[in-house]
Amino acid sequence: MRILANCTCEVMKDTTQQVWLGTQMTFGFSKTENNSQQIIPPPPLPTTTTTGNNCDICLKQFTRRNTLQLHQRIHTGEKLFTCTYCAKQFVHRDKFQIHERIHTGEKPFSCGYCSKCFSRKDKLKIHESSHTGERPYHCSYCPKQFVQRDKLKIHERIHTGEKPYSCEFCPKQFARGDKLQLHRRIHTGEKLLQCSYCPKPFVQKDKLIIHERTHTGEKPFHCEVCTKQFARSDRLQIHRRTHTGEKPFHCDLCPKQFIQRCYLNIHRRIHTGEKPFQCDTCQKQFARKDKLQIHIRSHTGEKPYGCNLCSEMFMRKPQLISHKKHAHPAEMQITPEEPRMFFCDTCTKPYSTINELQMHRKIHLPIRNNFLKPTSCKNIKEYTPMSTLLWQSIHP
Repeated sequence: MRILANCTCEVMKDTTQQVWLGTQMTFGFSKTENNSQQIIPPPPLPTTTTTGNNCDICLKQFTRRNTLQLHQRIHTGEKLFTCTYCAKQFVHRDKFQIHERIHTGEKPFSCGYCSKCFSRKDKLKIHESSHTGERPYHCSYCPKQFVQRDKLKIHERIHTGEKPYSCEFCPKQFARGDKLQLHRRIHTGEKLLQCSYCPKPFVQKDKLIIHERTHTGEKPFHCEVCTKQFARSDRLQIHRRTHTGEKPFHCDLCPKQFIQRCYLNIHRRIHTGEKPFQCDTCQKQFARKDKLQIHIRSHTGEKPYGCNLCSEMFMRKPQLISHKKHAHPAEMQITPEEPRMFFCDTCTKPYSTINELQMHRKIHLPIRNNFLKPTSCKNIKEYTPMSTLLWQSIHP
């Protein structure tokens, strides 16, 4: 007689041995001829079955033979695909095809929202998110969202403190690979790309070229509509939207739209109340980095804005503009007898300073949760940005 408990396999009794069938038995026992219980040991763990698709060098397993063959080229260094325009070689055909598009200029992937084309599909997806506003990758520690998964991973290391990139010459570790490459050159003696005009070092040549334009004043990118020029192509693209009226970045909490993503991020904090920038001296928090920098000057006493007509210095640019209007009206072409007035474009109420006008305008603007403050104006119009008002005050 045989008794088995919690067993899903069968035990076959033989005169010499117990034979196990199956692999899922938890425990079991059987009775011998003299009615004494004999414990049946658990079966040995199953050995890994070889499917014929295992790498002989690193033992990695693959479900398909051709995938294994591609993997083995990592060990052998074999590169079957050679660029027909340069001597560069590749292990994978898709990487080879993407590379050749650099020479041919082919861009087979076109945006469904605008006429822009790309040589790579992943670059197209990143671009299309600028139209849709989609950011599928969410930080597990803060409300920040990202278009690319690798950007999310780098960001989350700020919270976790993870530094997976270790220097082989010293114990130093880094959260990003490019920072390790920059550090490694301290040990190897590899020459950094250094700016010809200042001591700032660079790892990538394209970053150095863009930086040096801040010294030379070179602006190779021209707007086709107006005569404005730019040092960077992305700045030109943003500028073009002022002509086309395109505002691809939409707030998901109100109908407002923006030309740049950074403006959308700043605007969202009106709804969320987030203030990520904190003063180290008094712990005061701010929603915008520029506001924090202005606040820090109240502690340091720094006055970066100097009048070019006298020796006066100021903490903020509006203070400098106001000083020029009142202290140097002739140079500014403003007569003190007829001071510049600022009118509300919603209710036409006049104010003598921009700050007073901006404070007044708040009664016309939506507040959080899409509720409106009471206002005596029947028609609520779109307001003029402060930068425009400042320009109008200098050039009436």
